[in-house]
Amino acid sequence: MEPPVLAPFTDLDTICTNDWWNRAPNPIHDVKVERDKVVAFGLYTVSSGMLKLSAQLYPLYPDETRTVRLELRHDGQWQKIASEKVNDLGWSVLFSIEKRPFPAAATRTGATVRAMSETPSTGSMDSVV
Repeated sequence: MEPPVLAPFTDLDTICTNDWWNRAPNPIHDVKVERDKVVAFGLYTVSSGMLKLSAQLYPLYPDETRTVRLELRHDGQWQKIASEKVNDLGWSVLFSIEKRPFPAAATRTGATVRAMSETPSTGSMDSVV
């Protein structure tokens, strides 16, 4: 397998770049997570009707999808509101959603937002943030 994007540096991040799957396990942090756990965490804020969310992923294998979708739970149902491509050099996804009627709960604790893989056949890769 070949990585879809080669990192332009060689000594800064040797755990999560290029052919990371061929490297020995790291004693500090294992990046070879179960494939339904590739969304590590997310940070978001809602202000003046704009949702900004950053989702951090574990490294992806070359044949895995590079699209993440963002969903909001409203009235007990998940609704897709956006999808974005993964930045392979940082394994992150950035969302900025404007002029959307977010539920009031999205501005307080208790809101449920998730980012997940666009490919349902690979399993539920989600993270509640």
